[in-house]
Amino acid sequence: MMKTKHNKTNNMNVKVTRAAVPVPAFTAIMLWIFAFLLAPITARAQSATVYDFPELQSAITAFNTGATGDTTIYIGADFDIESSLIITRASATLTIRSAEAATPATLTRGFNGNLFDVIAEAELILEDIIIDGNKGDYPGSHFQLVRVNGGEFIMKDGAVLKNNIVVSNNSGSNVLGSGVAVSNGKFTMTGGEIIRRL
Repeated sequence: MMKTKHNKTNNMNVKVTRAAVPVPAFTAIMLWIFAFLLAPITARAQSATVYDFPELQSAITAFNTGATGDTTIYIGADFDIESSLIITRASATLTIRSAEAATPATLTRGFNGNLFDVIAEAELILEDIIIDGNKGDYPGSHFQLVRVNGGEFIMKDGAVLKNNIVVSNNSGSNVLGSGVAVSNGKFTMTGGEIIRRL
C-alpha cells in the first residue's frame, strides 16, 4: 500500500516596504513659483511706459523710494521736462529709453534748470532717446541736460543730447553744448551723440 507524502508548508510573515515616492516635477515647479512670488519686489527688474511728464516723474519717484529693482522706463510720446528729475537710489540702475527705438521720443527742456541730476552713487542709463535743450526758448540757461554729482551716467546707442547752451556765470558768453557736467562722479559714453553746434 502506497503512502501518500504530504508536504508541509510553513507560514511566512512577509514585510512589505513601500519605496519612497519622488516629489512630482510639477510640485517642485509650483514651490519655485511661490518662492518667487513671495520674494521681495526689490529683487526684480521692473518696467513702465509713460506718456507725459507727471507719469515720468512718478516712475522715477517709485524707483528712488526702493519699490522696484533695476528699472526701465519706456517713453511713449514726446513731451517737455517741467522740472529737474533727480535720481538718488544707489542700489539699482535706472534706464530711460524710447518705447520704439526706430522712432525715438524727444524730451525737451521746459524750464530753466538741470534736466537730470544723478547723485549719491545712483546710476542712470539713456538709450534710444533724444534730450533737447531747447536753446531757442532758453538761450540764457546756466544748466546742463545731465548733471552728475557722485553718481554715474551712461550713454548708449541712440541716445542724443543736443540743442543746449550754458551761459558762463563769469563772462556771460555762451558755451556750446554743455550737455553733461560731472562732479565726483562718472560719465561713460558707449554710444549715442552729444551734438555741439548752434
